Amino acid sequence: MAIDQKYRDVVRNATLAAGAAGIPGAFSFGADVTAMAATWGTMIVAIAKRSNHRVDPAFAAKLASGVLTGVAGYVTGSKIATTAMSLIPGGVLLAVGVNSGLNSLFTYRLGLALSKLFDKGKLDASDATTAVTTLLSLMIGLPTWGQLRDFGSLLTEG
Repeated sequence: MAIDQKYRDVVRNATLAAGAAGIPGAFSFGADVTAMAATWGTMIVAIAKRSNHRVDPAFAAKLASGVLTGVAGYVTGSKIATTAMSLIPGGVLLAVGVNSGLNSLFTYRLGLALSKLFDKGKLDASDATTAVTTLLSLMIGLPTWGQLRDFGSLLTEG
């Protein structure tokens, strides 16, 4: 399952931004979460606009925060792992790479889930809780090989 062409540039830009935010984010949980929420909020608004849905920035921020909260266990685990990596010689580069890569992959998966939801018209801006639950159900679990191929393709476009 690949991201529809009309959303690819939006998701690509957000994915690259999330990866870049992973560099300082490997050292600061607060900076990482703040950057991810801003990146995801911007992506949500842009995908909504492309699909002719109206989503205001406040709703987008609430949705992004809700999804981040939903994956908090994962985020906490990755922060513990990157902190541990940075304590070993040469591990700082590994920590930055892992954090950037995971930020990018989760942003890609959120963009994929959002684009599918908006195209089906099932994302109701008046109900952020339902939207978050739906998005989390689409993001949880390991990515498929098709998603990983599309993710790699997306990063090399442009």
